[in-house]
Amino acid sequence: MTLRQSLAIEIDPDLLAQFRKLPKPIRRRVGAHMENVCLQWGNPHLHSGLGIRRLAPNLFESRVGLQERLIFQNLEGGLYFHFMGNHDEVQKFLRSYT
Repeated sequence: MTLRQSLAIEIDPDLLAQFRKLPKPIRRRVGAHMENVCLQWGNPHLHSGLGIRRLAPNLFESRVGLQERLIFQNLEGGLYFHFMGNHDEVQKFLRSYT
């Protein structure tokens, strides 16, 4: 089995600023998680371990760990990562997003 080429990753400027404040090991872990989501996107059996679920039409969540979740959107040719936070922060983001 071969994985298709990774999709492009785009990161919201606010999310990028949030990442820059994190310690390097956490940035590496989140970056690797984003890459895994992009590599396995479109193959549900492969990305089942990434905790991906649909939140709204074309808006998804992926669990980075027990607490942190990444919110992203599937755009043509890539995935756009909007936000990272815990469950309550994600709910607040979703209320302001829609």
